[in-house]
Amino acid sequence: MTPRDTSVLVVLLMMIFQPAAAQPDSSHWTFFPDHTLFAPLMANHEEPRMGMQQEIGSSAMKVAIGNAFEMFQYHSGTDTLRCSLLFFAYALANDYRGFRLKIDAADGFFGLGFSYHTASPFSFRFRIIHLSAHLVDGHYDDATEKWRDNKVPFPFSRNYGEVVAAYSSSTCAFPFRLYAGFGYAPIIKPREIRSFSSLAGWELHTPGTTHAYIAHHFSLLGTPTYIGSNTVESGVKFGNASGRGIRIFLVYQNGWDNFSEYYNERKEFVGAGFAVEFWQ
Repeated sequence: MTPRDTSVLVVLLMMIFQPAAAQPDSSHWTFFPDHTLFAPLMANHEEPRMGMQQEIGSSAMKVAIGNAFEMFQYHSGTDTLRCSLLFFAYALANDYRGFRLKIDAADGFFGLGFSYHTASPFSFRFRIIHLSAHLVDGHYDDATEKWRDNKVPFPFSRNYGEVVAAYSSSTCAFPFRLYAGFGYAPIIKPREIRSFSSLAGWELHTPGTTHAYIAHHFSLLGTPTYIGSNTVESGVKFGNASGRGIRIFLVYQNGWDNFSEYYNERKEFVGAGFAVEFWQ
């Protein structure tokens, strides 16, 4: 092949591939993306969290351990779809004397999460979760050799799907997020608990990396009567609003008890705590 023939071939190849280069395909897969697409709902107790929460005027303390791990995403144009693994647990400590925690009850969650975001302010999340609850040794009275309050352990489990839609704005003076959704549990024990549930809430914070925030979460659960539960959390977060950071807060709750072994008992309290958030 002569130099002239080589030059002609190069020009032909450039002409063939020029349209593809001008209109690239933006669709691609990414493993282990480096930021969270749908940040956990701040005042919802069924979200991954790591930290502690102490009820004021009571020895009851809530310990949270867990996280959400985003595995991969599919991006096409302005649309992004994510898949994540969820593993987290909440434990109720009723006594922490003698430099040890006595755990009364524990709720464990694991499942899959899918989130979807477009160029619009709307985002969506779908989760499939298995929840199991247990009474632990801290609920057992060693002196009387009986379970406290004559409440014995029973096999609580709830397998449910949940869909949430959110509207976010970061352009106004106080960035906010509004959300609402519903859940359905096809497998649940005890059977007196209703399968359908719903939730709604809002979050508002001041601008800046270190910022004040307030969040309200409402849930409607039937156990068996449908009754609403409200949680209001307010505090300061050191870090990005939808990313990594530490937040210190006060919380008020009125409604069904957070721990599933006490699913049919109502509770009202004020507490204080902190949470460490690892998502980016």
